[in-house]
Amino acid sequence: MLRAVLATVFILALAGMLNGQYLVGSAPVPSPAATITWEIETVDGPRHFIRLRDRTLRIDSAGHPHLAFGGDALYYAHAEAAGWRIEVVDDNPGAGEYAALALDQANQPHIRYYDWRNGALKYAHRTASGWQIATVDDTSHTGHYPAFALDRTGYAYLAYYDWTHSALKYARWDGQGWQIQTIDAQNNAGVAATLSLDDNDRPHISFFAAATSHRHLTACAVDGQRVAGANG
Repeated sequence: MLRAVLATVFILALAGMLNGQYLVGSAPVPSPAATITWEIETVDGPRHFIRLRDRTLRIDSAGHPHLAFGGDALYYAHAEAAGWRIEVVDDNPGAGEYAALALDQANQPHIRYYDWRNGALKYAHRTASGWQIATVDDTSHTGHYPAFALDRTGYAYLAYYDWTHSALKYARWDGQGWQIQTIDAQNNAGVAATLSLDDNDRPHISFFAAATSHRHLTACAVDGQRVAGANG
């Protein structure tokens, strides 16, 4: 399979203060009327990073940036006073595609990603004893375009595309195991999925359905039942 390499050097552009100064690990906030000066830093490289998405970057409660990315392996980076600290989370070749990062209330990283060599959706989170890695769904070639959210207890919710069955799937960690559900298997659905939780931790998912005249569909869980609606 031909695989597109997006970048060999991962570069992060950071908004600095008006005087252009930026200290790694700090989060200066300019006044609304100020002209933002950007500092560009090389975080890691050269490596092969594939299919970076909008959830690669997260900022913790202290204003420090955290990153998850990969392609030839899964990497995690966070800024410290001395510079960027890079960790190899999953060294399996092909791990890290579509990496998305969330931080829990203790600022601990949780990462969901696709392992293309094994055709599996994976989930990694860091604990006091180190990184814990789980395979969420290893149905052949499933886990593309995954969306990700954490609820108030730190449990993970995932929406993703099952390439083999052209379906949108949903997975939730319940404290004991992964509960997996196929949401839409009729409309070649699940590409470009996004997922958010409301104030009651109910999942809401938007996704692309190629086989319908409606290109953007939404689904939400209400009292355990799936409810879907379409938007053109």
